[in-house]
Amino acid sequence: METMLEEHDTQSLSMGRKTPLRGGRPPRVSIGIPVYNGERYISDTIDSIQAQTFRDFELIISDNASTDGTAAICRRYAASDARIRYFRNERNVGAAKNFNRLVVCARGEYFKWAASDNLIEPTFLERCVELLDARPDAVVAYTRCKQINEFDGTIRTIDTDRDLESADVFDRLRSLFLQVIGMQDTIWGLVRAGVLQKTRLIRSFVGADDCLLIELILQGPWVEVPEHLLVLRIHPGGYHAIDREGAWWKQGEVHFKDFMHIRVEGVKQARWYDPENTASIYFPYWRRLREYSMLIMRSGHHLKTKLRMMWFLCHLVSWRRIMLAAEIWNGFRYIFHTEQVTKFHGG
Repeated sequence: METMLEEHDTQSLSMGRKTPLRGGRPPRVSIGIPVYNGERYISDTIDSIQAQTFRDFELIISDNASTDGTAAICRRYAASDARIRYFRNERNVGAAKNFNRLVVCARGEYFKWAASDNLIEPTFLERCVELLDARPDAVVAYTRCKQINEFDGTIRTIDTDRDLESADVFDRLRSLFLQVIGMQDTIWGLVRAGVLQKTRLIRSFVGADDCLLIELILQGPWVEVPEHLLVLRIHPGGYHAIDREGAWWKQGEVHFKDFMHIRVEGVKQARWYDPENTASIYFPYWRRLREYSMLIMRSGHHLKTKLRMMWFLCHLVSWRRIMLAAEIWNGFRYIFHTEQVTKFHGG
């Protein structure tokens, strides 16, 4: 049976109660922080949210059974700010479920996930809300970003020009693959909650966040605030530091003769999404391709448009052929070099 979220209350200021509704209406924006053992950075994250010039928001924190000082920090913030609701899981349910429960708890017109180690500049919400209010057809508003290290030192600013506002869904999808997938910044944008709630959210396999981005780009245009208002922290404890030594994308140009030595995403990443996943072999890129295809074919777009998008996926297979070959090779290598019973899983 799945463990439910528990709310922690104090006497007069709650940690998990319903925020008093101003004028009988919910807040316009819901921000959700999924966290596990985030004591080092979560105070800075919450401070950056409380410093927003746009004030009509609620902050929901879902603590995935942290074993460090995260709970005490979050309770302290919830006790001092009625906009903050704090929830704690009795056990670690995995990142996917922890992310998704924040969407279920949200009451705002717009929703944003906020990583427990990232920051947003004071005008992030104000500028994104302005764009979504002005563009009823837009699904997501996002900003440019910069990366910092564990000591707050700037690593780089990201100024990629993206074309995600097109009315043509094929153009948007192509731009998403060429300019966004793998960048890990737009997932932290501001989304129309009604649209997000109709998606499959974050599922329990490696690359599920990319699949969510595909679902959202199929729904409508995304609009960009051309300012660096999102701050991504790159540090040894982050997800993208998991088992990255010798990873294929750090090896520079890779040829077919090298694919036998490529390390692929696998067990550690999958356990992050779902700690109960006990598979031994993973094919995350093959799983992504399958999911991309299903999302496109199940969308409500015209058949001709779907076929154009599927043709583009064929080109993607060609571009990712080394990675796809590496996954198959790693699978066979595991089978022939172990005596234990092997379990297969797509991601």
